[in-house]
Amino acid sequence: MTFPSNFAATVISAGGVVSADATAISGDSAAADRLETMLDGTVGQTLSLGALSVVNSSGSAVTITSSGGNGHGIVVTGNGTGEGIKVTAGATGYALELNGGATSGGAIYCNAPDDNCVTFNAAANHHALLMSANGSEPTWEINNQSTGVLIQLGDGATNSSFNANGYYTGNLTGTLSTLTTYTGNTPQTGDSFTRIGAPVGASISADIAAVQADLPTKFTKNVAISNFTFPMRNTSDVLTTGLTVTGTISKDGGSPTSLGGTITEVGSGLYKIDTISNTEMNANNVVLTFAASGAKSTVLVIVTQPT
Repeated sequence: MTFPSNFAATVISAGGVVSADATAISGDSAAADRLETMLDGTVGQTLSLGALSVVNSSGSAVTITSSGGNGHGIVVTGNGTGEGIKVTAGATGYALELNGGATSGGAIYCNAPDDNCVTFNAAANHHALLMSANGSEPTWEINNQSTGVLIQLGDGATNSSFNANGYYTGNLTGTLSTLTTYTGNTPQTGDSFTRIGAPVGASISADIAAVQADLPTKFTKNVAISNFTFPMRNTSDVLTTGLTVTGTISKDGGSPTSLGGTITEVGSGLYKIDTISNTEMNANNVVLTFAASGAKSTVLVIVTQPT
């Protein structure tokens, strides 16, 4: 057996560490120097590996720090359909915890040139994204040339609501169930509105009834009319007295029939029929025609209101 010339220096030292000459082992002094500086940290070197598996049962498995040159802590590139980084959390831990820069850097910067920047898929009955703001800063702030935020809700049954607590500006489309605060206006729920004016608490239906009471009397369908007065004029359009007047009625476009009431003169060219029965008034549109020899016929159209 042949021993190297420095065999005496390679014996086990008093500290129990086996001394080794890397040059003698590899035969490449440059590679030996790079390995030494990589391990003792005196000069930065690049480690290139086909694969790396690190297991640490007592703490963080890998700690990476970039200390200069505005370098990234880690640069990861996936291939094909593979993710750049795939993270699985512990049983109760977060899959990813991100902290922004100490002065102004955000926790996440997303740049997707030709696809969704971030896609979230949640398990059943869980949040796809749960965010909480801190202090005076907004929960999220998004600037986009297209849709700032596109939210597709659940299946329309149990998980189809979007809850937003805080301040909202912009356009909101869709169905809004309850609006608790609307700047400059009084919040309303459903179709219940506060009555305007006095007395406070009176119903809108009562207001409508009061307005109807102040309007001129209308003719009601199937309700008789008493002492209905009308004018009669001669061919010169002058109110004329002393006429013998007859009357007919046409209901809803039907053929005229004689009125059953009695027509008498009131005076000054005015005449009246003592009654138009409820049967005669049982129509939506009633046309009354009053005629007399030596006078122009008086034609009146009545549109009845429902009973």
